[in-house]
Amino acid sequence: MRAPGVPASSESRWKGRAQVHGWYWRAVVGLCVVVCVGSLGAEASGVSASDIERQALTALAGRIVGQVVWESNRDGHWQLYTMNADGTGARRLTFGLGSDTQARFSADGTRLLFTRSIPGQPSAVWIMSSDGSGARKLIDNAAGARWRRADQAIQFQRKPNPGQNTRQTWEYDLTTGEERLLFPPDGVEFEPEIWGAIGNDDGSRFVAWSPRPRGTWVLSPDGRVQKRVHAGCEGQVTADQRYGYGVHESGRFVRFDLADGEDIVTFKERTGAWSHTYFPRVSRDCEWLIYGACPPDQHDHDTSDYEVFLVPLKDWTTPDEPVRLTFNTRTDRWPDIFVAPAGARDPLPDGPCDVAGNRLTNPPPAPLTVFSFASDQAEPDWGGDWGLWPQVEGCGGETTWVAEDAEGGPGGSMRIDYAIAADPRSFSMWFAPGRNVSLSGHDRFVIWARGTAPSFTLVVKDHNSDPEGETEAGIADCVVTGVTEEWRRFELPFAGFHPRERDGRIDWGAINHVGVAMIDGVNAPSGSLQVDNLRAVPGE
Repeated sequence: MRAPGVPASSESRWKGRAQVHGWYWRAVVGLCVVVCVGSLGAEASGVSASDIERQALTALAGRIVGQVVWESNRDGHWQLYTMNADGTGARRLTFGLGSDTQARFSADGTRLLFTRSIPGQPSAVWIMSSDGSGARKLIDNAAGARWRRADQAIQFQRKPNPGQNTRQTWEYDLTTGEERLLFPPDGVEFEPEIWGAIGNDDGSRFVAWSPRPRGTWVLSPDGRVQKRVHAGCEGQVTADQRYGYGVHESGRFVRFDLADGEDIVTFKERTGAWSHTYFPRVSRDCEWLIYGACPPDQHDHDTSDYEVFLVPLKDWTTPDEPVRLTFNTRTDRWPDIFVAPAGARDPLPDGPCDVAGNRLTNPPPAPLTVFSFASDQAEPDWGGDWGLWPQVEGCGGETTWVAEDAEGGPGGSMRIDYAIAADPRSFSMWFAPGRNVSLSGHDRFVIWARGTAPSFTLVVKDHNSDPEGETEAGIADCVVTGVTEEWRRFELPFAGFHPRERDGRIDWGAINHVGVAMIDGVNAPSGSLQVDNLRAVPGE
């Protein structure tokens, strides 16, 4: 059977790959019925602040004036973002071709140093105004820059051997443009293998990190001071040159005397939902701590859901609850903070915080196409495999590729001719990407359909579902009605998918199956359905 008006040469029959997916046939209870609808206005990308988080942000206003900068991979690669120190006016700062990271404010808050890494090129240190204007390259083959000597010079890291992880610390003079090696000096032996060191202004002490022996070290250039402070990492030096600080272990920040690495004081220890803490940065006046934190079951610094938090620092203690500043499920890390003097105004224009509705920091993700049937024998657009289930006498179907795109573009669509008169009395054309796909930034499916069958069921399956189909966990359905013999566009909000398990829920951050199904008692027992261009899309 061919679609009306389509010549035989434009059709190709696909048998599909038969595979048992027992979870399709089970009874569908309490389904949400969807007809052809308009677009939805739900927020997509980013997450919303809870009531408690919103109250904390409101209370922060007036307590601090300044600016925050941080790096995030929320658009797919690392870029810099900024906001006022009270969380308002959040916006994206850089739009580089590669990755922009490791931003640091000058003492007056007007300039930023950062590292730009472009594929195929050595990383370089760049400088720009704190509003993102006037960016220019400053130092080649360099990274991890920090201001030095009242902002007259820059301290940066450089690998002497590109194939190794050891790093030297160099200084760049902003007046003369000259470079000189600071650490480690030639001819001095050090016990640790140095993978980066940060020095004080007079060059008498360096806070270094080493994998062997692992930990944070205080070192003097002459080698007389070689103190292993603790087994942690991310060592920093305070602006007053008195202390070093860093991560002792996850959830615990410590301060120590820069002179000898002694007098270790824990100034931040966190438990609970956001207890995996890293990326500490203390303000120049040592009165604020800004850092990153993720849930305790995560750790990876490139993929975990780190968020930026701010908390007052009082005599090197943090008795107050931290205020969450970022709200995005990707990785937000390595913040820095500039605190303006009393009487100053916010550096950035007023605007929303970094929440889901702020399109300056949380633009909607691009639509994700599950299948478009762009050509005969094409694979699913989101990758993986596809197939038909079941193929038994009296229950099954056949698919036919038709060289007609529902939206009038190039490519084609797929027609399904089916019958479900025998057990298991359901049939599905399924699509499995072979991995968990996050749709958390989207809020609905869009699909085109026409045919003699007046309805069909779209089925989704998440990472909690049973591959053997023995339970209903992780499966949800949405019935689509109003199908006619003319192409129609249907929108299926995620909120309209009904989990099969009582009190169940679907994890839209980990979807691994989508199926176009016909189920006895819900859809017609036989018929023809032509579908095209199934996409997950964000709210407008």
